[in-house]
Amino acid sequence: MKFFYLTIALLLYKLPEADSQAFTMVVMEGSVATEVPSVRGTVNETFNCTAACANDTECILAYWDSDNKCVNYKYSEFDGGNNIKVDLSSKEFKVAIKTNKIDQCPSDTTPFGNYPYMDIRNGANLAYEWVPSGNELTLVNPCPAPGQPFRRTESLVVCIWTFNETVATREEAKTFCIGKGLKLTGIANKDEILALGGVCLDKERCWVDGYAPSCTTGSCTASQYTFEDGYTITEIGPFYENGKAV
Repeated sequence: MKFFYLTIALLLYKLPEADSQAFTMVVMEGSVATEVPSVRGTVNETFNCTAACANDTECILAYWDSDNKCVNYKYSEFDGGNNIKVDLSSKEFKVAIKTNKIDQCPSDTTPFGNYPYMDIRNGANLAYEWVPSGNELTLVNPCPAPGQPFRRTESLVVCIWTFNETVATREEAKTFCIGKGLKLTGIANKDEILALGGVCLDKERCWVDGYAPSCTTGSCTASQYTFEDGYTITEIGPFYENGKAV
């Protein structure tokens, strides 16, 4: 768990009008106790650091560290839950949280509310929020890198991970995933194939969910496949026999 300590001295920084539909940056006095920066620069000017985060589609938090350097945090690089804790005694540095556009600074009389945003990787538009609880703001990334989110339906987003493990059969692959609290998934569309292709091309096989007992040689059509993960419906193809390769 990573802890961010802040105070509630707030201001809004809005992007130029051309980008006004995008985001608002809420700037607060405070500091980040544990740094896991995705970008580390030498920019000292507050608004330049904030603007750099605002203009980066994945950046959700800008921070000026103990060396007075600008640090940006990207959503996809968080590895799980991240906890922001308000510390009213800390007034040394600043953080800036990216939110959907708002017109009024939060305050003691105007509560923080939630800070919604979208993970736009692969066009998934996976919603997440900075959720307030007492003096804390908590961010949970349901699909941290190297996992990749893919939207299959309006209400279903899957997070696909690949693992560099040696397993001989699909059943062994399923057991491996279950052991990690995951599920071996099928491939539902060409975007998923392209995303996995770079990982699988240099492997002897890349196991996915799905089997086609009637197809034993050559390429198989999608209609020959049976998927067991419970959320893969596909009309794409071709595949190789028994899900061995993408």
